[in-house]
Amino acid sequence: FYLGFESAIVDGLKLSPVAMPGDMSTAGGIGVHLYGESIGSATAADAKAAFDIRAWMDIGDTEMGATHPDFSTTPGYASIKLTSANVSTGILNLTLVPEAHAGRAIRLYGGRLDYSKKTS
Repeated sequence: FYLGFESAIVDGLKLSPVAMPGDMSTAGGIGVHLYGESIGSATAADAKAAFDIRAWMDIGDTEMGATHPDFSTTPGYASIKLTSANVSTGILNLTLVPEAHAGRAIRLYGGRLDYSKKTS
């Protein structure tokens, strides 16, 4: 099962809000990891196969996301780190917006978040 973003489709996908766990240490930030691949051939000019991961904590926070490295033609993880200065133990909101990927489709198979636990 996967979400397919056909060539040149750049519509965003709003994910369900994620409640951050109470044992999370905000000092380590949050890792956002997407598992996917690019499909098809492309020239260097249109070989983008990545998402702009837009991220906010709670409501009205400053957007703190980034674009992850391009997916390759082999399924794998591409990741960004949300820095500790912007992370709280509130609600994480994520929207995935494909980069302009004119020559390739993107298949998104899944994703995960990681964080550091409080030590005390």
